[in-house]
Amino acid sequence: MPVMKIILFKICVVFLIAVLVLPALTSAVARADNGQQDREVSIQTSDNGYFQIVSKLPGQPGNQFDLQFAENTLLMTFSNGSDQQNASLEFAITLDKLIYTNGTGSNSTLISFEDAGFTLMSGTMLAPYVSTFSRSVFGVISEAKGTVFIMIIQVNGKPVQVMSPVVNKPVELYPNQVKISFIIQNAGMPQIQSGTYMNQQPPNMFTAGNISLLMTLSSPSGFPVLYQSASSVQLNFTEENSTGYFEWSRSAYVYSSLTQSVSERNVLFSLDKSRLTLVYPAAQRIVHDPVIGISPQSLIGGVVNAVKTAGNIIIYSIALTLAAVLVAGSVLYRRKH
Repeated sequence: MPVMKIILFKICVVFLIAVLVLPALTSAVARADNGQQDREVSIQTSDNGYFQIVSKLPGQPGNQFDLQFAENTLLMTFSNGSDQQNASLEFAITLDKLIYTNGTGSNSTLISFEDAGFTLMSGTMLAPYVSTFSRSVFGVISEAKGTVFIMIIQVNGKPVQVMSPVVNKPVELYPNQVKISFIIQNAGMPQIQSGTYMNQQPPNMFTAGNISLLMTLSSPSGFPVLYQSASSVQLNFTEENSTGYFEWSRSAYVYSSLTQSVSERNVLFSLDKSRLTLVYPAAQRIVHDPVIGISPQSLIGGVVNAVKTAGNIIIYSIALTLAAVLVAGSVLYRRKH
């Protein structure tokens, strides 16, 4: 009888090891990525402002995200390759208008992005905003009535520190993110009367008022979920097991045209289902650094699911094997005794 107890004890130990170690292995794989795993990045641009960024895991073509900008819309799509259908996520952010509101509450449309359109910025045009140029840094620009709206795009296949345009503040950028810096210039400073741009007016004549960036959000999964912290605001778009997000800081850098000084000012926002508005104080130049990306949990979903599946198969196989050994041991023990 003691021999049988020893056999049963050993079987239980082996089974417990299999049950406890494999889930730990799955968790380790999840922690190892955390959005920082190196990715292959390809970029295409066009003079009309169109660009496409494709980021994928090396050797895993099913695990990739694709960010496109056409006309005035950012479109993010993602597939994690976690099943045969390649569960996908899609959401879009459309830039609608840039509006100036003066101290009395009167509104003036500075730029209608659908009408003004965008063009790709050349290296010469980028020079005042970024000190170094590479394939992973480029910009698009839209302007009307003397107001200029710029998006500086930064992406990298490895975790890096990048400099925020103009203010040269280091910011962490991970492979699961695309940094999109909004730069607004001359917004609300030239006088606009009866729809006419008065070029002769001195800069910074409006000491009160704000600039509103109006956007429309859309996704087959429905309206985004809002998350807030003390320093940032994030909108999550979730479909099945995949989550993408649009995140921005609660503060922006604002420049005074008279003193050329820079200060950090609060960014207000309003969200009404699919309508998002970011509100900045009027200034000669405004710099704000949103980020668009895919959650790390989504990126590693396919890998984790594969490990879980393999782990379940192994545990099941061990259980069957141990059961067979147990039965055979019992029969052998009875024959000998």
